[in-house]
Amino acid sequence: MIHTRRWNDVVEVEIATFEWVSWWNEVRLHQSLGYRTPAEVETHFWKKNPQQGIIEIKAHA
Repeated sequence: MIHTRRWNDVVEVEIATFEWVSWWNEVRLHQSLGYRTPAEVETHFWKKNPQQGIIEIKAHA
């Protein structure tokens, strides 16, 4: 992370990491993605390719 700080425990680090990943994927615009977020690109992909999301899983119990 750019801003250095002291973390009180692992939970704080996990929360900060989750917040950063969420920001990176859902807020930050990426030049290589046409100034869209990765979440926008993924949503567009699944709308154009709905059959790609169908995976059949068979469990052998």
